[in-house]
Amino acid sequence: MVAPPIDLQIPPLDIWLTTHRELFTSHRIRAIYAALVEGLDTYITCTHPIR
Repeated sequence: MVAPPIDLQIPPLDIWLTTHRELFTSHRIRAIYAALVEGLDTYITCTHPIR
């Protein structure tokens, strides 16, 4: 069995982080979201650099 070569050009997609508004007033939740944003930004930039 041979896998056919597939060259898909998937366009970049936005990522949305959401939470209930009452949860986002928590300093802990905001800190977690800030860390998620930073980590995802670093991962996406390093893994899929903009061409």
